[in-house]
Amino acid sequence: MALNTDLPTLSVLVGEELSSIIFVADYVQFDFNGPRLTAFSPPVVRLRGGESRFPGPGSRDALCSLIQQVVASAIARQDDRIDVTFASGARLSILLGAGQYEGPEAATFSDPNAGGLLVW
Repeated sequence: MALNTDLPTLSVLVGEELSSIIFVADYVQFDFNGPRLTAFSPPVVRLRGGESRFPGPGSRDALCSLIQQVVASAIARQDDRIDVTFASGARLSILLGAGQYEGPEAATFSDPNAGGLLVW
């Protein structure tokens, strides 16, 4: 059996529903029925009512309001941010710029169907 060495792409998220959010001690994981986006940089959610940055007041509720929403677009703007826009118009952003996160990476993305791991 050959090992698939192709890297996953964020485009596989289009049409997928955000199925769960996992809050870990110092990062957040977003599960899309298999593919998983992990934010080590504090995620920002933009809703019609404004913007919330994790772990600020109300940010967990704002993030959880994205559960069961369908992804309309997903793009990584190199060295700037990852934007996941939902059909409702809500947007999840993970900032990639210097000073936005502690540690060696801002975010990772994995897709069990593609194998591999993207790291920003």
